[in-house]
Amino acid sequence: MEEMTSKRKRLWQLVPLSTTEWSKWLDEQKKLANVSPESPVYLSLRLDGRVRGSGVGYPPWNAFVAQLPPVKGIWSGLLDGMDGRVL
Repeated sequence: MEEMTSKRKRLWQLVPLSTTEWSKWLDEQKKLANVSPESPVYLSLRLDGRVRGSGVGYPPWNAFVAQLPPVKGIWSGLLDGMDGRVL
């Protein structure tokens, strides 16, 4: 049971492969947008990896949850809501 639980947790855990490059990219984006280097920012991705939304501060979790596609039946899932609303 423990093995299955840990596997389930890993399905949705994303870890950047090159944290130095990601940090540099975020710093560049903040500079271009005139955002303070100390400000928290978020980046939301679509299921296909494209950027869905971004902003200064913390993610609007309630809005994200409200926009999740409905799940129904055994054949729903991966492609549902692929191009849902952009924040």
